[in-house]
Amino acid sequence: MGTGFYTARKARFEVGDQVKVVGLLLHQGRQGRVVEITEGFDSIYRYHVRFPDGFMETFFGLELVSMASYEKCA
Repeated sequence: MGTGFYTARKARFEVGDQVKVVGLLLHQGRQGRVVEITEGFDSIYRYHVRFPDGFMETFFGLELVSMASYEKCA
């Protein structure tokens, strides 16, 4: 039974994190850096990622993996 209060989740990534795209086929495998985090009206975080070529795209957290954790598993 809920209390009526919503507890926001912590963002999966932080500004400055190095990430790799694992979703969105157009950018899959590309690496970039999180430059901004926004939270939509639906309380879902969007991560704005800048790639080395200067291109920037917005992703949901499930489309990204931290390079730090990715390299540990490789």
